[in-house]
Order: sequence, then C-alpha cells, then structure tokens
Amino acid sequence: MMRNKQTKNVLLVAITFGLLCTVATAQIEHPATLQTGSGEISALVFSPDAKIIAVGCRADGGYQLQLWNVSSRTLHRGLAPSNTYSEVNSVAFSSNGKVVASGGDTICLWDVVTGRLIRKLAGRGIVTALAFSPEGRYLVCGRINGRVELWDALHGRLKAQLGKLVTMPYYFGFSSKGDSLVGISGTGAKGYEITEWDIEKGKIRRRLTGQPLNAFVHSFALSTDRKVLVAARDNEVRLWHFEGAKATQHTLKSHTSWVTCVALSTDGSTIASAGADKAIKLWDTQTCQVIQTEQEQRFISKLVFSPNGMLLATGGQNGGVNLRRLK
Repeated sequence: MMRNKQTKNVLLVAITFGLLCTVATAQIEHPATLQTGSGEISALVFSPDAKIIAVGCRADGGYQLQLWNVSSRTLHRGLAPSNTYSEVNSVAFSSNGKVVASGGDTICLWDVVTGRLIRKLAGRGIVTALAFSPEGRYLVCGRINGRVELWDALHGRLKAQLGKLVTMPYYFGFSSKGDSLVGISGTGAKGYEITEWDIEKGKIRRRLTGQPLNAFVHSFALSTDRKVLVAARDNEVRLWHFEGAKATQHTLKSHTSWVTCVALSTDGSTIASAGADKAIKLWDTQTCQVIQTEQEQRFISKLVFSPNGMLLATGGQNGGVNLRRLK
C-alpha cells in the first residue's frame, strides 16, 4: 500500500483526446503481474478503451510485441515480426483500437483482434516514437537520427518528410482535430525542443527550446493542452509550466537514484515517475510535492497510466508488467 494516505482527486484525460474521467489516487491495490518473459520491457501502452495493454519485450529468444487482456490478465497475442533485429521501442494504437503500430528497426501495423500483420512501412533508422492521428489516417514516426515522417497508414505510403529535429523524438501528440502535431526532443546538453507542425501543409508552425539540462535525460512527457512538460533528469524530475512562450521551471527531488521514466496526466495535474531506486512516485504538479510512494523489487524502465485513469502499469528489468489499480 502507499505510504501517504492523503486522498487527492486527479483528473486524467486520455492522450486519444476527449476521454475524461476522475480517479482517486490515495490507495493502490496490490499489483497483478503479467508474465511477459525474462527480458526487459522496452515499450508499454494501453489501448484507448483500456482493455488491452501492448508490451514491447524480449521473450522466447526474440523481440516481441505482446497484447494482453487487462481484465483477465491473459496473453491475447504474441506478435513477432520476421527480420527484426531491434527491440520494440515504440507502440501506438489507432483511436478505434483496431490497429496497433510497433516500431524498432522497422514499422509494423497489426490487426489487434486477429494478430495479422497488415503491412510494414519502409524507412531507415531505429524508430523512437509513434502516434496515430485521431481518425487513424496518418501515422507519425520519429527516428533515432531525428527525422520525422508522416505516413498514410491506410495505404502504406509516405505522405511527407516533416524535417529533422535536434535529437531523436521522445513523444508525439496530435491535436483533437488532427490538423496539428507536437513533438518533443532533447538532451541534457541541448535542453528540450517542442516542435509544432501544420499537418496539411507539412510545415513547422513554431518551435520552442529550453536551456541545457547539463545531465542525461531519459524521458519526456507533455500534457495534451501543451502547458506542462516533465523530464527525467539524473535523480530528479524537471517540471515546466508554460504560459505562452514563457516557461517556469521546477526541480522535484525525492528519488535516491537516477529517474528512468515519467508519465503525465494530460490535464497536467499529476506526474508518475520511477527509476533505478525501484520507487514509483506520484507528484502534484502545482505543489511539486510527492503524493504517494511505492517500492518495487526491480529497476523500472517504463510506466503508463491507462486512458480511463483506473490503472498504472510498470515494467522493467527481468520482464513482467505490474498492473496497479488506482482507487
């Protein structure tokens, strides 16, 4: 159970936009574990209806994308594309939950129900971030070399090259209408870079850059209203509140070792962080204080909220995904 018994209502908005729910995060039930295999978890994403969780992992001697049924805690599909020599670094569901995209050294589009490989999308460079447009027509892909591609997901054709970012992208998010796209890239040496594109024109609308963080950055997360940004920096969580072009920065300290991953409620009210100290922490973005802390028995590399706000999933070394229900 969590150490802090304070009750706090948190409004979570799903990244798929328009899905609204309220959850109380004072207590977390004992986690249920999905036995994904012994390999480290490399990607972790819930479907829009929160019924399926997609897990990138190493299992049965190769790299896999596993689809798990959340309610029954059973494996729905184990998807292993041929000629894939890289782990699954990024996963994205279409807004209707019928198609899931996985990215490593190639991009694969899968039928969620049947597990059928719909198509592969060509390209050069390891994939680091993926996102579907709200209507499912487009898929944006970011690669380790910083290049950003916009694909016609329905026909498997490259629609546009959206340019090259300062470093590899960590995150993409479309607007609710699908007419604009925001991407986050950055490093400790160069700081963050937030880029917004006009999708129809295929051009950059604006770009916002921050000061160098002077340390290694493992993860970024951005709220859908684009007013809150968080980063995992060494053993700290960095937080920025945006008002127009002005950014107010805060440093959140509680972890005792380096922070490997962060997740953010899309209204910008709550941060989840985890890392090498095996601790999971929930933070209030207004007070910059820890709401709750819970320990795991392993290094944590990935964590994510479910779109309905009811679950927090964590994955790390030695495989397995823990699902915690938020009361």
